This record gives sequence, structure tokens and C-alpha cells, in this order.
Amino acid sequence: MGKCKFNVSWLEDVRFRGWLASVANPEQARCIPCKSTFKLGTMGIKAVVSHMQSQKHKTSARSHTQTPAISTFCISATAADGPRC
Repeated sequence: MGKCKFNVSWLEDVRFRGWLASVANPEQARCIPCKSTFKLGTMGIKAVVSHMQSQKHKTSARSHTQTPAISTFCISATAADGPRC
């Protein structure tokens, strides 16, 4: 059995939307909240599901959704008064 490759249709799957990304190596995938790249090996989409079910991913995903973006603390550079980023 050969190596599995990243399938861009996975990015449209509601389970993976917002955290899964492709990388230059088609035999790997990237988890945005975990800031990690993992191999798809011979498991393919099952490797993605396995990563999603890991405790590390659950913790990172929870933190990722609860942490506000830095842009929420900044004001536009065109504003007259106040702090700027």
C-alpha cells in the first residue's frame, strides 16, 4: 500500500474547517492551533481524524478559539486619538 496524499476537499469538511491546512509535502498536513505538521502515512483522512481526537489538539483548539486576535486590541491607524499597534 502506498503513501496517502493530502486531499484539498478535506478543507471543506466541517470537522476540519478552520484548523487543517496543506503543506508543501503532499504526504503531510498542518494543524493550525497545534502549530504542528503530521504525516498522513498510509492512514490518510484517518490520520487527520486521529490527530483531531488527540488530547493535545483538543487543548490547543480550545485555546485557539478562546484567545482573541491581537487586532481586537488595536485601533485603525487612521483614527485621530488613542493607542496604535
